[in-house]
Amino acid sequence: MHKAQGVLQGRVRKPSAGPSRTAAAASPKQARPLTDFERRLYQACCCIMPGRVTTYAVLARILGSCPRAVGQGMKRNPYAPTVPCHRVIASDFSLGGYHGGWGTESPEVVRKERMLISEGVEIANHKVDHSAEMSETMLQLMYSRSVSSGQFGNSENFKDAAASFQQSLVPSSDEPSL
Repeated sequence: MHKAQGVLQGRVRKPSAGPSRTAAAASPKQARPLTDFERRLYQACCCIMPGRVTTYAVLARILGSCPRAVGQGMKRNPYAPTVPCHRVIASDFSLGGYHGGWGTESPEVVRKERMLISEGVEIANHKVDHSAEMSETMLQLMYSRSVSSGQFGNSENFKDAAASFQQSLVPSSDEPSL
């Protein structure tokens, strides 16, 4: 296709525009049914306890997928922060992206950092302290348990099921802390 044809069809971007990492975050997420992968991903994400993090790669291994697919699914998460995608970080313990934003100066990633700090996660120089990592074994166990319990099953309201499950992870004041 000739460049002029592309301009007429709205396909050629101005050279100064550059790629936009926040365009997806600026527009509202489209209401559509969740794919099977997204349902499993968000269910696994709900198993990450407050004050803990995991990586895109760990979730990918648990789901038999790849980190990039996990990141794309997280970017499309219509239930954030109920489905806590802010608890998923890059393998080098940097914050990664959030809601389509990328980079430490992105307003979305700044929000992600604040949310993690409010949950007690220690962050220095935009990197999460390794002590906040939830073990892959524990996450796999909790995910397996959530699948076998059927709590998310065919729930028509995934957000309510996610909120209920997340609430079950928060210890009550009468429970002894570990």
